[in-house]
Amino acid sequence: SEDAPPERVAAMPPRRGIFGELKAPPPLPRWRDRANYVVKGILKGALESLARLHEAGLVHRSIGRSSIILGSIGQDKAEGGDAYSTVVARLVVKISDLGFSAPIREVHSDGRFRARARSFDVTGVNEYGSTPQGRPYAVAEGLRAP
Repeated sequence: SEDAPPERVAAMPPRRGIFGELKAPPPLPRWRDRANYVVKGILKGALESLARLHEAGLVHRSIGRSSIILGSIGQDKAEGGDAYSTVVARLVVKISDLGFSAPIREVHSDGRFRARARSFDVTGVNEYGSTPQGRPYAVAEGLRAP
């Protein structure tokens, strides 16, 4: 018979009980539940937030892991980024660090942007705006972390 894999626990500092004894952390949720939370919760929420930003005519231009804020609908605001969280419906994903963001129509005036577009054979990007091929490139460029 096969041995069951050992239970995995979060690498967190040990907690102490009422009488000062060390308490072992509880086992982590199943891998499938945690993967579902990351993909259907965090990644989907981050992409939907970026899509709303793009629909509003802005590109982020410096998206990275520190630009994604996780929260929760409940009272425990740290729940969103907790290793034990698995309920997607309670997750709130927000985008921050918009200091480098710019309107999509203004990105085309940046000479470095136009040079990168030309290096990828994107046609129709000039200082006056872009053709329909240039807008998706400007949006994709906004996903490139510096």
